[in-house]
Amino acid sequence: MTQCGHAYTNVTVVSITAPPEILQRRLAARARGSDGQIEGRLNRAVSDPGAVPDLTIINIGSAEHHARELVRIIKGF
Repeated sequence: MTQCGHAYTNVTVVSITAPPEILQRRLAARARGSDGQIEGRLNRAVSDPGAVPDLTIINIGSAEHHARELVRIIKGF
């Protein structure tokens, strides 16, 4: 991922995540076979230390609220 930063100029990386307990609840509610093991999904992470986001949205509220937050970020950069 670090090479991607060199390929594009004026890029802002935004990570959208939630606390593990919320992610677990959301994955369990979806109950899709394609999600695989919930524990495995929760343990996945970006392993590239150079892939640090510029901003992080902690998705614990409504989708509409966080969508507006992302639009503000996009418009601000």
